[in-house]
Amino acid sequence: MKTPSRSAASKLELLGMKIPKAFGFVPSQLKLPNTVNEQRAFLMHNPKAAGTSLKEALGAPDKRTLHIWASGAFRRTVWETSVVICAVRDPVERFLSGYRYHVQGSYKGYLYKQHGVALKSADLQSYFDCIKQYPDYLGQQSLWYSYPSTSKPICDVLLRLEESEGWKEQLLAAGLRLSVDSIPRNNRSLKPDVRIDIPKSLLINLTDYYAEDYDKLDYAKPLSF
Repeated sequence: MKTPSRSAASKLELLGMKIPKAFGFVPSQLKLPNTVNEQRAFLMHNPKAAGTSLKEALGAPDKRTLHIWASGAFRRTVWETSVVICAVRDPVERFLSGYRYHVQGSYKGYLYKQHGVALKSADLQSYFDCIKQYPDYLGQQSLWYSYPSTSKPICDVLLRLEESEGWKEQLLAAGLRLSVDSIPRNNRSLKPDVRIDIPKSLLINLTDYYAEDYDKLDYAKPLSF
């Protein structure tokens, strides 16, 4: 099956990632009502890592989703003087969650509007070849949790999806207020009864593509190299 290609017009939309920083404003979708020691608080929405659930738990006033990268959302002084929260997850599990959501689920959003039935009929390899063209949808997680700053290269509160049972305590310990009694579980991809087996060649490609996530987040690689 032919891999869906990202259009030239769609590629230009990546330039929009830099607009907030260029004009000196942080998008409202990232803002939280919390302040910690008089510092503003922001939530980076890393795709397929429970960002929607965190927005609800932290009482974000703007419910809209925005997957803007940290380097395009903040000027350095704002990043370094704010409290920034971001969640991450195992790279392969995140990729599979994206596949279940975009391909196997009822998703009819931007990617579907770009590629239609070609997206919905994609196998794992074709989906990977397609999604690599959309780093704003499923790129390296460091695009969301890190920033080119020597004093603060990583966000203040880094949450692992695998440890979500302890998120409430982590957030409260960081001085953040919650608007719910427990962390909700929104937008969970429906897992099929049959396990998705990833070909070894694709696992190697995924490990290479998400190498920075494995190295910096210390997740165990799926294969021994």
